[in-house]
Amino acid sequence: MDMEDIILPLKPYQAKLEPMARHAGRVEVLQNNEVCTVHTKGQRTVIRRDSIAPRFGDDTPKLREIVAGSSAPSGIVIYLRLGEESTLKINSLSPSVLQAIHSESQILRDLNHPNIFLYQILYDHPQLIVVRERFCGKSLQEDSPKTLYEATQILVQLCSALDYLHDRERPIAHRDIRPDNVIITYDGHNNLKSVKLVGFAMATERFDPFCGILEWAAPEILLRNAYDQRVDVWGVGRTVSWTICGSPDDEPRYKANPQTWCAEVIQHVAISNTDIESPTLNFLLENMIIIRPEKRTSAKVCLEKAAQLLLLTDNDLVLVSSAKNKDSEGSHVV
Repeated sequence: MDMEDIILPLKPYQAKLEPMARHAGRVEVLQNNEVCTVHTKGQRTVIRRDSIAPRFGDDTPKLREIVAGSSAPSGIVIYLRLGEESTLKINSLSPSVLQAIHSESQILRDLNHPNIFLYQILYDHPQLIVVRERFCGKSLQEDSPKTLYEATQILVQLCSALDYLHDRERPIAHRDIRPDNVIITYDGHNNLKSVKLVGFAMATERFDPFCGILEWAAPEILLRNAYDQRVDVWGVGRTVSWTICGSPDDEPRYKANPQTWCAEVIQHVAISNTDIESPTLNFLLENMIIIRPEKRTSAKVCLEKAAQLLLLTDNDLVLVSSAKNKDSEGSHVV
């Protein structure tokens, strides 16, 4: 499949375009009222604090990543990360891919939900600069919940994010929900504070190209079928079940036989549920981790049910599997 035929998220461009040309740039960070100054190809672009404050408030140190790009026919996209590594890389892109970035950015700009990272468009065509909240905390891949209650809290907050995305006039599908793309933070008492989705591989209509990581993909994506936002319901169910009971021990077969792999995932959760008798796992099996997308419960109903489930969940049940089966090293990016 040709690169120009795929609408990709902002984040994976960096991985997808590794072979493409890079050019040096220079960055100056946090001077006076400036968040950063970008120097490239003889041009100077200044990102100022006061241009960001209306969206993010006055806490500008929260801003971590800035993506800047030009949609000119010979376009470039500049990836700038602020922090300990103030680095700049520029990738040459075709006009159609630049337009895809612009379209996705317009969608990101309109999102405003406590469980989704904030984005802001500072400049539009021909200069595109997207500012994103800093990644505070760790991903679920790095720091799993310690109790079943925390896992259920994560379920509720992710369902809230899905309800917000799916209930829009034009529903938005995240398409790449997995532990790496869920960021959690704790307060000073080591209690779960927030859960946020990041790493969008978004679509606003039914799409059929691969996206994300095969091991975590919904069955319809693995089978190369057309799909819609219901892939996210599988993604949340798969992610939350993994925090409780991990993945199947067998060598993953998501490439060779997607249907068998998805069936093994469901069977693994069902067996684990028999062992620990978890209402949360039972909820996931009945509503979210289901092969046929039309049988999955909507995000809105999942949110309502999960909120009720949280009230009944034992806060003292420790997950002995919080460091288990973190087998994503064998994952395949597509």
